[in-house]
Parts: sequence; structure tokens; C-alpha cells
Amino acid sequence: MVVFTNNILVYSNLYLKHKQHLRQVLQTLRDYQMYAKLSKYEFWMKEVVFLEHIIFAEGIIIDLIKV
Repeated sequence: MVVFTNNILVYSNLYLKHKQHLRQVLQTLRDYQMYAKLSKYEFWMKEVVFLEHIIFAEGIIIDLIKV
């Protein structure tokens, strides 16, 4: 998990691990009564651009468009 200002990125290289990690993060948010808009969530992405990096199951690379 990576937290940057108001963004939370949960990533894993295995489906079952990702499910477990996601559940832990969402439960922690609930426990501390923290909420977010559902429209801002994206689930089960194969890759995601985050802080000028592309993150996917095989690893992390720099987004060359941003360089």
C-alpha cells in the first residue's frame, strides 16, 4: 500500500493477496470512520499510473510521457 496526500494505492502481484490487502485497507478506513466517494475508487486494475509511475503485476516503470 502507498499513501500520498489523499490517494491510497493498494497493489499486489497475486489475486488472493490483493483481495486480502484491499479488505484490510478498507476495514481500517471503516474502523477510523474515514470515508471516500465511491466514484473515485477504481478496483481490480491490471495497471495504474501513480505519481509518474506505471504500476502493474510485473513491476513498476517510469511513465515516459511524464519525463
